Amino acid sequence: MSVATKLRVLVAVDGSKHSEAAVEFLRALQFGEEYEILLLTVVEPVRTIYAAGDPLLGPEVYRLMEEYLAAQEAEAAEYLGRLAARLGEFGARTETLVRTGHPADEVVKAAAERRADLVVMGARGLNPILAWLLGSVSHHVVRYAPCSVLVVKLREGKAPIPVGRPWRVLLAADPAPYSAFAADLLGRLPFGPDTEVRVLVVVQQAGRPKPERAEARRVWEAVVEAEERSAQAVAERLAERLNVRYPAASAELRLGDPADQVVKFAREWPADLVAIGARGASEREAGPLGS
Repeated sequence: MSVATKLRVLVAVDGSKHSEAAVEFLRALQFGEEYEILLLTVVEPVRTIYAAGDPLLGPEVYRLMEEYLAAQEAEAAEYLGRLAARLGEFGARTETLVRTGHPADEVVKAAAERRADLVVMGARGLNPILAWLLGSVSHHVVRYAPCSVLVVKLREGKAPIPVGRPWRVLLAADPAPYSAFAADLLGRLPFGPDTEVRVLVVVQQAGRPKPERAEARRVWEAVVEAEERSAQAVAERLAERLNVRYPAASAELRLGDPADQVVKFAREWPADLVAIGARGASEREAGPLGS
């Protein structure tokens, strides 16, 4: 990989065990000199019900608040320095950045300003809607970041790193071009050639009951068969695309609700990483990745 095509990875951390899992996940991939890693942490300012400069607080309180913020920023810089040493162990170029503000907003802004190809973060504070994959901050970043996002979720309290077997990656795909973007991104990540990749396409049939009349039933069956053939072809094309980097890549077809089937497949296999092509809220976004 030439310098011009280096993959820029922004790693957002906050000192939690979820961030530690994200760092360990990346370290296990052994990012080499063809990657640039920017470590980012965001220090939240002291919050108060008083407006900025309100005389009721007095100058001493504001001075203490500024000293506290400065101490937090210094501690954050030291923390990032330690992480940079760990992630740069295999030759990747590392850089650190401390910002002040709202974590989700600052991560999105930094990703845009630094033209990151991938944002990596831990899944912290899970919400009911995306409890299987994302947290509130990571959900915001996935939706608004100008690039793909890798969310690392704890597995049995640890980073989802395989032991005694190759990595397993599940690409949940559909005919949209974002699935191809996700496949291309997987091809640029430093997984080994023995990585097992499954390209899963799900055909949704809910809400379309089988007609009772024979003629209508034949048409219904023909449509279903055509959809299944098309879905299988999509999966096989993407698997063939990934075979260049991962010879063990193969296609899978399932019927049912796409979200349910993806989660079920990921748990049963089990997958170490789930890649989903999605348009999101940004034109540059290839889709979320979740461990």
